[in-house]
Amino acid sequence: GVGLTATGILTACCGLAHTFWQLFFARMGTGISVVGNGPAAFSILADTFPPAKLPKALAIMNIGFAYARSLSLIVGGMLIPFAAGLTGVAIPLIGTLHMWQWVFLFIAVPELLLALLMFSTLREPKRRGVRTVGQRAVPVGDVFRFLWDNRAAFGPMFGGLGVMSLAMGTLVWSAPFFQRTYGWGPAQYGMLAGSLTAVVSPLGLIGGGLFAEWLARRGYDDANLRTVAIFTTAYIPFGLAYPLMPTPMLALALQVIGGAVVLAGSGPQNAALQVILPNEMRGQVTAAFLLVFSFIGGGIAPTLVSVLTDYVFHDDAMLRYSMLTVTALLLPVAALIFWRALPA
Repeated sequence: GVGLTATGILTACCGLAHTFWQLFFARMGTGISVVGNGPAAFSILADTFPPAKLPKALAIMNIGFAYARSLSLIVGGMLIPFAAGLTGVAIPLIGTLHMWQWVFLFIAVPELLLALLMFSTLREPKRRGVRTVGQRAVPVGDVFRFLWDNRAAFGPMFGGLGVMSLAMGTLVWSAPFFQRTYGWGPAQYGMLAGSLTAVVSPLGLIGGGLFAEWLARRGYDDANLRTVAIFTTAYIPFGLAYPLMPTPMLALALQVIGGAVVLAGSGPQNAALQVILPNEMRGQVTAAFLLVFSFIGGGIAPTLVSVLTDYVFHDDAMLRYSMLTVTALLLPVAALIFWRALPA
């Protein structure tokens, strides 16, 4: 609730920014405030559901993530022309706002409403499997010592996530890719991609959760991580093919279907971590796990694509080959790491 409140306020600050540095620090603030959701949410679900049901529960929660991506594209595509009509409107004490500033102000509203919903409805569940009495959290040093002692299991989980995030981070460039390669504007891509993703992605998420439960019933102790390895491998042909398609609809179809395939592993991936962690360490280790995802996938990967485009291919129109290069080099590595993680 606190994180969402701060996110809403700082998102509005992004819309009110008039200099680069104002936007930089406001945007960095939204990144800091929004990540508080993940560790708490995963820990709450791990205490609410038994381990056997956790993959499906996390998969269902991740439908919110899938719909967030879909709605951001659809609503963003709708807001761009609407906000364009407000460009040049002067607000007292603030001044004239550009189109992109209005979009930030609009999306700050649901964030604040969600914060109110969290404060008014969410309750703390009873903790499962607490090992220490009267201790709410384990010191950070003890957490890292635990991870190091069990590095055979946690090392590949963190490493595989990092490499996978680097490969999947290329998707940040999807709208510019469709614009530069096929001539689609952001609004057109957003509406089509968002609508298709909203239908297909939940199927992948639920399917992945059910598949992990099916493997567990067949006696696989590594069912959750095995599901991640299988669907990461299955995504490789989609990730390699869609940037090379001759038409935008073919590229979009492969991108959307491939997205559902890779999302099938997201619920079991989070469950794999939660079920082997002591209760008192879940929040801190999940935070470190998500730090790898957000820092590499959201920070390094987009920059890597831009560097390849500028300094290797020397042409903005070659963006598709920058995305393909990153995907082709890293996706097989990620899959191999996940497969090697199973024995531990």
